Amino acid sequence: MTHKKIFFYIKSNYRERQWDTVEAIKNECEVLVPKNQHRISSVSIAKGYQKPIPKIKTFIASKLPLINFKILPPEHKEANLVYMWGAIPLNSKKPFIIEFDNPFVSTFYNYSAFTKYKKILSKFYDKAYKLTFMSETAKNHFLSEFGRAYEHKCFVNYPFAKRNYTNRKNNKEEIRFVFAGFDFKGKGGYELLEAFRRVKNKRIRLYIFSWVPEEIKDKIRDERIIISEPISRKKLLDILPSMDVFVLPTFYESYPLVLLEALSSGCGLIATNVYAIPEMVRDNKNGVLLKHPFLKPENLNGFEVINNVKYRGNDFINRFLLKEFFFYSLYMQLKEAIERAIDEYEDWQKESIALYEEKFSEELWLDNFRSIIE
Repeated sequence: MTHKKIFFYIKSNYRERQWDTVEAIKNECEVLVPKNQHRISSVSIAKGYQKPIPKIKTFIASKLPLINFKILPPEHKEANLVYMWGAIPLNSKKPFIIEFDNPFVSTFYNYSAFTKYKKILSKFYDKAYKLTFMSETAKNHFLSEFGRAYEHKCFVNYPFAKRNYTNRKNNKEEIRFVFAGFDFKGKGGYELLEAFRRVKNKRIRLYIFSWVPEEIKDKIRDERIIISEPISRKKLLDILPSMDVFVLPTFYESYPLVLLEALSSGCGLIATNVYAIPEMVRDNKNGVLLKHPFLKPENLNGFEVINNVKYRGNDFINRFLLKEFFFYSLYMQLKEAIERAIDEYEDWQKESIALYEEKFSEELWLDNFRSIIE
């Protein structure tokens, strides 16, 4: 164990993956966090954001050009190093690290604010001890925006994911597909339902954990489709090893942790080629990579990427998804992928396990984190 003390600026409403980092690193250093902060389930956080005050804060952050500055509490002064998620510390002389899921996080994912404050942001990034990224895509996107002069302080460390495939239990009587996500329409749920219904195979089942509109539920007349409300991350991790294929035909994403957790559980994967998803889904290896139905790839630091994150989440929905529009090309791809999965899902599962050990294992994550904080 190193004697280094690291202050993680984390709040109760931060994502569970961020709390995973704090938990997973505690044997490597002395962990300091703000007082009176604790982990809350992602379902509770999602429900909390529907309340008036969080809604107002989110609206303000989306409309006003703001930089994500944070005032650190006094306890950070005991640390040797400060770790921030997308935010910039204002009142600290300690060396600091910033983690990115995409380059726009430091302006609350507001692209117009990012372009307005880009030069100011670069001055803070110049001072940073290191910059870390949840994916190679995010790193390449950052370098395409700020230039390769930052490359020496940029590190990729995928989110922490436990080795869950050791609990795998395949059911030979049925092939189980699973979909989990809060935003049913935005994650391609409508197209998935229709595609699944059109595949005539009595062995397949589709388990949906999402807030599905009642009018959609009422139209379903297929006993192979089982719909439940979102469940806690812990319950989902318990269920995933008994599922065969995880399906995420999402229109908008930066890094869906649930897809990594499905991979670490040994599931085959069917997902859209959005932003960092191709780093988890190797087409025709551990599943099928679906083509986004309307966004085209952009060149980011020499790599082709579906760059949906230049739109803020709400802006993207308002622009593309609010209308009652069915994406037929996505539906057709899903139908074909489900039909393929019936014959290939066991091979996909083996490839997911191999990919987890190659890129995402607990040991690799820890080695990467050690090199970042050293």
